[in-house]
Amino acid sequence: MQRPSLIEDDDDDHTNNKNGKQLLSRSLTFDKEPLKQKQIKRLSRPSPAIIEQQLQCLDRSLLSNDNWWQETMADVRVNAKAIEQNIDPLPYVRDMLNELSNREAFLYARQCRVVVAKLRLCWIDVNEEIKSLLKHKEYTEAAIEHIRKDLIINKDITDLVFQCLTNASRTFELARFEKLDNLQQRQPSLTALSQLLSTLDFRLPRTP
Repeated sequence: MQRPSLIEDDDDDHTNNKNGKQLLSRSLTFDKEPLKQKQIKRLSRPSPAIIEQQLQCLDRSLLSNDNWWQETMADVRVNAKAIEQNIDPLPYVRDMLNELSNREAFLYARQCRVVVAKLRLCWIDVNEEIKSLLKHKEYTEAAIEHIRKDLIINKDITDLVFQCLTNASRTFELARFEKLDNLQQRQPSLTALSQLLSTLDFRLPRTP
């Protein structure tokens, strides 16, 4: 008896559903076909060496940030189009898995796990960045509030200085006007006195 392998059954009851779609075999089957028939059926599938190369390429490509970013953005664009068109991706994924072998389905599941791990790491980084931005927002708001208070104080000081200067200028103008009025009031008496003295031919002594 040979060791059980995860290949598809030949029976129509196990490989085809009611709609005629090919399903993955969930049961362990024993290889009873001749070697030639097995080789003919496996010609359409990649060889183990090719699958190993795909696994190595998968490791290298998914560990590279640039390649992972490009693949992720391509998937995001496809998902965005699906959301815009109100397409449910679950039937598409189910049909795709039905067309894959067990080995290919395992490879696809491994890719999904790696992508989910990458997304989890990116989500953690995004959360840390959000926390940092929130802290910077609090600091910025506190600085803006401090600057606003400084502006209010500076405005009050400026208004007070302007009021003081206005009052001083008004006081100076009033004093100047009073002085001019006094001079104008003294001028007629001096002119009358000088005329009287001139008529009497009297000259005031000059001060040395």
